[in-house]
Amino acid sequence: MPASAPSSSNTLSARIGRLLTWRRLPGGPRAPAAKRPPATLAVEGLPERIAALPTRMNTAITGPDDAHFHRWQQQLLRSLLASARGVFVVADTPQAMDRLLAPPDLQEALQQGRIQPWILPLEAQAHIAQRRLAELLSELHTAGLRPHHALLCTNATGLLQRTRLVHLERMSGQWVHWARQRHRASVWCFTVEVGQPHIRSIISALARSFLYAAHLEVHATEPGLVLERWDSPQGALFNTRYGLEPAPDGLLRANGSIVRGSTARLAQAPDAEVVYATQACLNELRALPQHWNAVDNWQAAESAVQSAIGATVLLDAGAPEQFEALATLVHRLRSTHPPTLKIAVRETSAKLRSHHERALLQLGANEVFYAEMRMARVVRQVQKMRDQVYMSDLQQDWKTILADFLPVPEQGYQPPSRFIALVRDMLERAQRQDLNHAMVQFHLLPHVSHSMALKAYCGTRSGDLLTADAHSLWLFLYTCREVDVDPTIERLFYTPSTNLFSSQTTHIQLPGIAQQLRLLMEENEQHPLPDYSQMRGAEPAAARERATAGSAATAIVPPVTAQPLPAVAASPAPAPAAALTWQAHPLGRRPATQEGAP
Repeated sequence: MPASAPSSSNTLSARIGRLLTWRRLPGGPRAPAAKRPPATLAVEGLPERIAALPTRMNTAITGPDDAHFHRWQQQLLRSLLASARGVFVVADTPQAMDRLLAPPDLQEALQQGRIQPWILPLEAQAHIAQRRLAELLSELHTAGLRPHHALLCTNATGLLQRTRLVHLERMSGQWVHWARQRHRASVWCFTVEVGQPHIRSIISALARSFLYAAHLEVHATEPGLVLERWDSPQGALFNTRYGLEPAPDGLLRANGSIVRGSTARLAQAPDAEVVYATQACLNELRALPQHWNAVDNWQAAESAVQSAIGATVLLDAGAPEQFEALATLVHRLRSTHPPTLKIAVRETSAKLRSHHERALLQLGANEVFYAEMRMARVVRQVQKMRDQVYMSDLQQDWKTILADFLPVPEQGYQPPSRFIALVRDMLERAQRQDLNHAMVQFHLLPHVSHSMALKAYCGTRSGDLLTADAHSLWLFLYTCREVDVDPTIERLFYTPSTNLFSSQTTHIQLPGIAQQLRLLMEENEQHPLPDYSQMRGAEPAAARERATAGSAATAIVPPVTAQPLPAVAASPAPAPAAALTWQAHPLGRRPATQEGAP
């Protein structure tokens, strides 16, 4: 028979096969099973393509114990059900399992046997981790897990708690070997509880066990999907964050923003170039730049950015008495918007003090622009802000934070005991917020009395306090930097300080200021220091008006010759105080170096 001629048996078998297929008899060839789609991260609308959940390797997912993470786990379970004939689900408590399977479609899959639930408490996980992970993997097989099943563990934190490095290394190899034998995705979720940020660090170190790692983060009210390491058609992705938002049905979906890198820079957002600025910030502009929008006031700005994602809002600082309202608005905007929203504040009618600027930055502002900055430069700075992301931890107790930044309402002269109490209170708050203060001791000239020096003081800022001991004056300057001490002193007295004081000693570090307060308190307890409150209260109204006008001026007030008054009798000389490391210097000469705190 020629080699090219088909055999009679093969021809007959082909005809019978075609006949059975046409008649769809039971003995005919079966139609191929529909190919199941691969499991994914189950987040709709991601702005770029990423790889599906891998098979034959483990995937680690972390997130907080909140509603966002619970809904995402339900979305992951639906994706796993679509990719496999069944899903083996492990939870740490029965309550967690009930919450996961609460939706009707998941209940139906459970009744159909497509979901196999299993409870593994955290205590048992920790016990297994300290012995051998192979026992857990073997137990999963005994409970019904097969290679064709997908795996979803809702909380495997116990496997990583109180685990030594040698155990982690051994577990890593066992995890890898086990995953290579599986044909479906294996997803291990780790709940990051408050006070347990080390879980993510361990996941980062276990790159061999979990080649793919993703995290759910929540900044303010916006959740975000962070791909610590993942694959994509464009190549591997590292430290990429996609902004998320709840859809009307409660599921998480992408909002279009992309943040890349460990330093968190905005790469993409649908409104990244849009700027909303209050009208008070735009008085110097003849025409608005492209993508800029003018709003009337703070309230209009808040309404305009209600649905903003990556836009910029530029607020005017307003008047000094409006600062608390401004700080409240900044914190509300930051706590109700994604971290990709940029918030800037510009000084307009009045200058902000340094502690005001620090408070705004901690409450959620990205930048503070000074009044001296021309509008053209402000526009350039706003353009440079487009890729900024506010990733600092935002405290919810903003009222306490704001109170720490604000000085006491008292100002000017205070009796020694009251002065010590007020300064101590401000020092305690300064330590919590890392504020810098200054305290200066003025040594009076022989012919200048305490009353003459006190009459020459014209400061009106809250928190700037003055008192006196037997031989000198003490001035506390709230949030005053070292370089600003001397210019500030010249503005606080009607006459040049060289006409009143022979020398001054400046303390600019908190421990040094606290030591001086202790010495002043001991001196006051041994020999009560004089109280000049009545003398200051009897000051003529015209002098008080001049003081108010002088504090409002930005330039140095011209010197005014003070009328000599009879010196007030000083109290008995105090006991010798402990030697200090600071050295007084004459006001006519500037020392080369500033003494430091002990």
